[in-house]
Amino acid sequence: MFTLTLSLLTAVYLYTPAFTPNALAAANTTINFQARILTNTGALVPDGYYNVQFKLYDAASGGTLLWTDTRYDTNGAAPGNDYRVQVKNGYLTVSLADTTAGGTAFPGTIDWSQELWLSMNIGGPTQTATPPWNGEMNPRIKVTAVPYAFAAQQAQTLKGATGSFTADQLAQLAPSATQTVNSANTALRINQTGAGSLLQFQASGNDRLLLAANGNLTVAGTGVFQGASVSIGTTSQAGVLTLSDGSTNTTTIQAAATAGNLTFTLPNAYGGSGDCIVGNGAGGLSFSATCGSGGGGAPVGASYLTLALDGTLTGERVLTAGTNISVADTGANGTLTINVANSPTFSGTLTVQGATISVGTTSQLGSLVLNDGSSNTTTLQSAAIASNLTFKLPSGYGGSGDCIVGDAAGNLSFSSTCGTGGSGSAPIAASYLTLGPDGSLTNERVLTGGSNISITDGGANGNLTVGLIL
Repeated sequence: MFTLTLSLLTAVYLYTPAFTPNALAAANTTINFQARILTNTGALVPDGYYNVQFKLYDAASGGTLLWTDTRYDTNGAAPGNDYRVQVKNGYLTVSLADTTAGGTAFPGTIDWSQELWLSMNIGGPTQTATPPWNGEMNPRIKVTAVPYAFAAQQAQTLKGATGSFTADQLAQLAPSATQTVNSANTALRINQTGAGSLLQFQASGNDRLLLAANGNLTVAGTGVFQGASVSIGTTSQAGVLTLSDGSTNTTTIQAAATAGNLTFTLPNAYGGSGDCIVGNGAGGLSFSATCGSGGGGAPVGASYLTLALDGTLTGERVLTAGTNISVADTGANGTLTINVANSPTFSGTLTVQGATISVGTTSQLGSLVLNDGSSNTTTLQSAAIASNLTFKLPSGYGGSGDCIVGDAAGNLSFSSTCGTGGSGSAPIAASYLTLGPDGSLTNERVLTGGSNISITDGGANGNLTVGLIL
């Protein structure tokens, strides 16, 4: 039998508590422990190596076993794993949780701020894998001094060159209240000098926001800008807005070289099918069934005829020459319907501080949603395209009633001449008709309403003859 006289040594660590931005000494995660072992008669036990087992509890009796450290020879009498503890003059000294001496490391789940109790069990000096344990000591030893290394790892303050930092001065994970910064200095400053990103936010292992070291920002989901404006580009770098069509193709909108700042206001409604976008000379855009300002806009090589009907023909139409046209007479006061195919091109501008804004991915259609200041929005989307497209916005406002035309290379501009080109002056509120050669009217004429027009009805399945006096 053995009786134990024990003493616990605390704060025997090589640990640097001061905080420096360059290096930190790692905390020593062992506890120095010393005990004196006597026989049941009070004599010193013989010198030698003894099997010893240590246990840590959260209560003086009962409670939860938090940690066990057993020092013995796991190979038995065979050499190689003899971790018995040396006893000399009745004293033994152990670094608890020292894994290099056969110990078991303290688990990270131990709360070192609570009261803890230590027990010890002696298994005699025999070198064996099954020591004859004498029984845990009773009562247990209360650990009255929390090891400084563990307390320092959970410290609420850190000391730096300019003083102490409190927990409120450090960025916390899931804080219970909003952390407020009141300083003339930047609230959060990060200088990435390596190849890694500046910020990476994830949800369930998937990137939601990634800020690369070069400034490129990738955002998953829908971004809502609640400020007054978004700017793309700088005074030395042209701004580009790139919209993905949901595949690998993109549509890019960029500003042309301008003499001054331009602001385009998008239409406040969709307009009708086939309508074109016209400007008001001050940046305001709207849909209109009448394209051109009246100062031009006729197809090349065409003459204009204003037709006078017993109804009235108040709009404008263009029929392409080269196809036969048959007109079915529906009787007196019948209706002549002309359908004009038109695919308006929607373009807009967004000024952003940076080189490019991309909306959408290779698998998701990109949309640019503009709010009008109320609950209504205007959305821009890329069409399905075979390859990437880049549209360059006009460099000026144009004239009132001008339409936007392209040069087949993505460059857009305002023009008072709408359609495929031309010269001449198209009357406002006129209809344009190009008749097929079977009627021997191969170009285009303008018929002045109310004069020099005769229409002869040839009867059922007959010809409708338009007589012109030129």
